[in-house]
Amino acid sequence: MRISTAGFMQGQVESMSRLQTEVQRTQSQVSAGTRLLDPADDPAAAARVQEHERWMLAADQQQRNGDLLGSRLSLQESALADATDLLQRVRELAVQGGNGALDTSARKLLAAEVRQRAEQLMLITNRRSPSGEYLFAGAGTGAEPFNRQGATVQYSGDDLSRLVEVAPGQRIADGISGADLFMRISAGNGVFSIRGGAGNTGTGVAGAGTLVDPAAWDGAPYRVLIMANGAWEARDTADAVVASGPYASGSAIEFKGFRLSITGAPAAGDQFHIDPSGTESLFATIDRLVAALESPITTAAQRAATANETNAVMAQLGQGLEHMSSARAVLGSRLLAVDDAASSRAMLRDDVTASLSGLRDLDYAEALTRLNMQLTALQAAQQSVARLGRMSLFDYL
Repeated sequence: MRISTAGFMQGQVESMSRLQTEVQRTQSQVSAGTRLLDPADDPAAAARVQEHERWMLAADQQQRNGDLLGSRLSLQESALADATDLLQRVRELAVQGGNGALDTSARKLLAAEVRQRAEQLMLITNRRSPSGEYLFAGAGTGAEPFNRQGATVQYSGDDLSRLVEVAPGQRIADGISGADLFMRISAGNGVFSIRGGAGNTGTGVAGAGTLVDPAAWDGAPYRVLIMANGAWEARDTADAVVASGPYASGSAIEFKGFRLSITGAPAAGDQFHIDPSGTESLFATIDRLVAALESPITTAAQRAATANETNAVMAQLGQGLEHMSSARAVLGSRLLAVDDAASSRAMLRDDVTASLSGLRDLDYAEALTRLNMQLTALQAAQQSVARLGRMSLFDYL
């Protein structure tokens, strides 16, 4: 087979062109620091790189979400810590107000401080984040959630909370609504509440009451009525007698799995109500304490009525403190979940970063060795073509 000079030269040119392309590609890889200049270089690796990059972008957004969420939850927890301190101080004032030796002037001073604490509580419940969002307004964070309208405090937020994604498939609520935190405190001991009758004329003061047999308690409202013969009767809403017995100051009154003690000398017709536990706002509880501290105590009956109300308020403040503690525990668990998600992301990020490096990063030692070989081959090809191009028949004569 004969090969023409033109054909031979064309083959050499194509070979040099291929070598030049390979040199340029290797030089581009070295310059860019990656072996994947185009998806066609390694389609399978390029697809995995895209998956990893999408994960990294999502992880970056989840990190930002986690940082913002952690800051918001920390601010809420701090606000609840302040509210807890405030309620503890109000409870101390209630204990002082329950001292029957205090005169009217001293009680009014206590009431003034309680009013101030109520104003501080309003500021806490309307606290904002650095971005201007209200912490306890629910999902609608742009409007002030708590407002005093006349004698009551109204909540204008909602019961919703935003779910923030901090990890794939993991979303955490960004708070607890102000209504759940400050407006819906279980009344009494969470099962029932006790109050003295508004028309009581004796000096009977009811204790906190306990549930000694939960299975016997039916959750219905009852009242303990003091009879003219010195006995007591427990009656239901239909005024039917469900239990009775002789009254003695401090002695236990038991019925339906419930135990109550009344001290003092209640008058005939005095009554004490046992109601199923409802809810009461912290603001209403504090307002009740103010009213009790400002009420007149010129008679024994007035002192007893004030003592009954003060006892009920102290029990309610205890419920409020337990409620704050439970809410802080919830926020603490969410903060822990945010931290755990951040730790998991950090470990996964290391794995994904290592995988990305293996898929696209260039092995400089191998690439430079390959580049030198390609340059040597190209130089040899160029010299060969140049030498062959100068040859003629006269070289053999």
